Amino acid sequence: MSNLNAYFQRILPVVGRALFGKKLFFGDLHLTAMVVDAFARCGVSSFVLADDRKVVAGDVIARMFGNHYADQSAAAALADALQRHNSCQSGWTFTRGGQGIAAGRPDIVISGINQQLMRACAAAKVPGVFFSLLQSVSVNGIVLLVHPDLPFPELESAGWLPQEQDLHSMLDSAELSDIAAAIASAFLLRGTKHQRKGIESFIFSAKRNVIVRGTKVWPWDVNFLDSTKHGETLLAALRPVYRSSLPVELVAGRRIMLIGCGTGSLFAWQAVNYVHNMLLVDCKPFSGFNPVRQFCSTDDARRLELKPVVLGKKLARLVGGIVRCTHYDVAGMRLQQFAVGQHVITAAGLEVTEGTKEQFAMLVSWYNPDAVIVAMGRTEGENFVACKVLRHMGIRHIIPSAFPSATHYKHVVVDGSTGLCYDCVQSKTRVDAGAAPNLSSEQAEMFYGGTQPATIFETWPSSHSLMRLCIELLLPDAARSAWFWRLLHNETPVLVGGNLAQQQDGFWLYGVPKPFAMVVFGKDDIIGINEKDTCATCGRVNQVMHRIT
Repeated sequence: MSNLNAYFQRILPVVGRALFGKKLFFGDLHLTAMVVDAFARCGVSSFVLADDRKVVAGDVIARMFGNHYADQSAAAALADALQRHNSCQSGWTFTRGGQGIAAGRPDIVISGINQQLMRACAAAKVPGVFFSLLQSVSVNGIVLLVHPDLPFPELESAGWLPQEQDLHSMLDSAELSDIAAAIASAFLLRGTKHQRKGIESFIFSAKRNVIVRGTKVWPWDVNFLDSTKHGETLLAALRPVYRSSLPVELVAGRRIMLIGCGTGSLFAWQAVNYVHNMLLVDCKPFSGFNPVRQFCSTDDARRLELKPVVLGKKLARLVGGIVRCTHYDVAGMRLQQFAVGQHVITAAGLEVTEGTKEQFAMLVSWYNPDAVIVAMGRTEGENFVACKVLRHMGIRHIIPSAFPSATHYKHVVVDGSTGLCYDCVQSKTRVDAGAAPNLSSEQAEMFYGGTQPATIFETWPSSHSLMRLCIELLLPDAARSAWFWRLLHNETPVLVGGNLAQQQDGFWLYGVPKPFAMVVFGKDDIIGINEKDTCATCGRVNQVMHRIT
C-alpha cells in the first residue's frame, strides 16, 4: 500500500473519493482555517484562498500551525501548512480569490458572513456556508446557508456584531467550524452513496437556511430555522444579553495527563493553548493511517519513536522557541521532557493494563495531574484499569469514545472521588441499551473490528467538546459554568453528541434528536436485571431505574 493510499484508507468507507477533485473557495481564513484543514484531509487539493491579511503571533492560525507563520499572509501560511501535513499528496493548487465566484466557479464557498459574497453565490447558483461568532446576544454563533434549493437567508444584522476571536472564544469558533464543515461536506456529498441524510433532512425538507448554536444554558443547543418563517425565533436568539467569557486563563497553571495519543492528539493540539503542563502516555508509534485525522503529519508517521515522543516534540515546536530536552527515570520508565518558555510537555511510553496498573499508579502519583483524559479504548484491560486507579486516587478524569459508525460520540465525566464513576455508567445506561445503527456485515467488521473508519469531520466535534469539558473540570468550583455545575449536581455525567441525527426503530439513535446536539444520561438512566447495581470500582449502590427482563 502506498503512503498516500494509507493516508486516505480510514476515510474511504465514510466519504469515498467523492471530495477528490472538488474546488473550494474560502474567505475569512482566520475564521475558516480549521475547515480548510479538514477538507484537505478528505482529498480536496484545489483551493481558492481569499484572504490576504497577515498572520499575527498568537492568533488562530498561529495557534493551529505555529507562530513561525507570523507576518506571512493567511493564504500563504495555510497553503504551506497543508502541504507540510501531507507531503505524499501532489497536485496541490492554491489560488487567490480575486477572480470572483462566477469566474472561478468553485463547487462551494465557505466564509464568514458577507452579504456581497452570499449574493454572488446565489447569483452563480454556487452553494455557500457562511458563519460567525456573535457577541452580546443569546446564542454563541450563527450559520447561514446559501443553496439553489433553499430560500436566500435575508437577515438583518444591525442588532448584532461578529465576535472577535481570542483565546476565550476559540472553543466557540472551533465548534461552529465543525458545523460549517459538516454542512459543507453534506452539500458536496448530496446525491452520492455517501450522502449525509441525517443532516440533509433537517435542511432541505423544511427549507431551513439558518442554524443558531450554543447558549449560556447549554453550549450544544442547536436550532435549524427558516429565515422566512421563523423571524420571531431568530429575533429572540439574537436579542441583546449580557454574557461573561469563560475564564480560561485560570487553567494555565493546571496539569493534564493524556492517556492515548492517537485521536487524543487532536485534544493535545488544542490543550497546549490553554495549559502549560502536559504528560502524554502511549505505547505505540504513529502509522501511515493516522495523519488523516490526528495531529501528526505524514513525515511524523515515518518516525520510529513512540507517539508521545513525536507528539511532545511537535507540540513544543508549535508553541515556538528553543526546546530544551531532559530525561527522568520514573517507575522503571525513561521519560522525555520538552520545555519551551512556560510550556513543559513530558512523554511516557506505557501500556496501561492489569499487569502495569501499579506502575501506572506510580506515574500518576509522580505527575500529580489536575485532570486526566483516558482516550485508549473501551476494553476492560485499558480504560477500566486506568479509571479504577484514578477513582481510588480521587483524580478528576474524562473518558471519550465513539459509537460504531462514528456518527455519535460519548464522554463520561468523573469528578474525582465524588459522584458516579466510569464503572457505574459504562454500558449501564439507556444509551447503551437503545437501538444501534443498521450495519452490513462488512461495515460491522470495520467498525467493531478496531479500525473505526471516520473523517476528521466526525472526530473534531468529539475533541472540541472534550476540551470544553476538560476546561470546566479544571476550573475552580466557583468559576465553573452553571450548566456544568448542574451536570455534576444532577449526576448526569454521560454526554452523547451527534454528528448527525437519524431514527432507528422509531427512536432517535442514541437519544440525539438533532445534528450537532448533545444530550445527557445519568443516575436516572441506569439499566440492569436487578433492582440495584453495586459498582465494582467505587462500591456505590445504584438504583436500577430501567429493568431488563
